[in-house]
Amino acid sequence: PAGTDPFKYVLSLSLADLESKLEAVKLTGLAAPLWSAIEKLRGQSAATGAALNAKFAAEGDAFKGEMGFGGVEQFYGGLEKLIGPPLMMEGSLFKAMETEHCAEKDANVPFDTSNGIEGATSRLEWEFVVAPLIEGGRYAERGGDFRTAHPEWCRKPEPLSVYEKKMADEVNPRLVEAGQAPLTLEELVAGRMYT
Repeated sequence: PAGTDPFKYVLSLSLADLESKLEAVKLTGLAAPLWSAIEKLRGQSAATGAALNAKFAAEGDAFKGEMGFGGVEQFYGGLEKLIGPPLMMEGSLFKAMETEHCAEKDANVPFDTSNGIEGATSRLEWEFVVAPLIEGGRYAERGGDFRTAHPEWCRKPEPLSVYEKKMADEVNPRLVEAGQAPLTLEELVAGRMYT
């Protein structure tokens, strides 16, 4: 809820609350791993989300050793077995992705990426990847004087068709030759997104 510290809010959830919220968005498969994580958070020494974030940032390798390996069943089950199939909009995954990035209430809420891009929004990131406008400074970039000090390192808005051609002419033939499924347009777009 708006104005509530997310860390405190998550800690206040009961299992029934969590299951109800996940059922509402058809993600019931996440109940067990999320509840386990909430229980773990309750045992943390950091009292707030900000304190926990500061702890992780200070330690640098805070997640070292936290990930585990699943068995063959988890591998072949993939994300669909864990969280369910993707939601479609008008029968289209691409349309659902566009709606998530451009039509939700947080579409214009700025965020910073893990590689230093400051002030990105999901709506502008979608535009940058799918149908960029060639306007200098329209899209978020790494902070500080990055645009002036290293313009050659900045992201360049390019039409999606450039990447579709590379996918069709270079990447997918190599994947098929290796016995793998070719990339889809949705995977191409998702791979370029920060959101």
